[in-house]
Amino acid sequence: MTIGDWVQVVAVLAAISASLVALRIATTDRRTQREIARSDREHARLILELEYALRLSENLNHGGSTDPAETKRLGAEAMALAAVLGERWVPHYYTHLMDGRTVDQIAEAVETKADHMPEWVQWRNEATVAAQRIAARLNESD
Repeated sequence: MTIGDWVQVVAVLAAISASLVALRIATTDRRTQREIARSDREHARLILELEYALRLSENLNHGGSTDPAETKRLGAEAMALAAVLGERWVPHYYTHLMDGRTVDQIAEAVETKADHMPEWVQWRNEATVAAQRIAARLNESD
């Protein structure tokens, strides 16, 4: 082999080495970007949950109302917020809200359209199940 051949072999080896190093750097960069994105999603979710918790706290500390319509609105909002916050953040209120039933049990009652339940209760339960399933899907994505 001539010196020219050796120079070409060294150049090819250097190019391969540089490609491998670049590939390793790109892999590490992608991994880091995924971790940053996961952290950002978690942070955004916590900010949203904090907003819901603050709204629920304000609602429950409101002191009630003499207006029956306003009382119903505050109660409905509190129930919806507790359903979204879930057992993770408001375990006692959530247990009270769910009447000791699981989301699947409530969903089953909604799907079978239990005759003993008024229509508005079925709608409330359907909305509660939807909120719980959406919250669960959001938590799964992390």
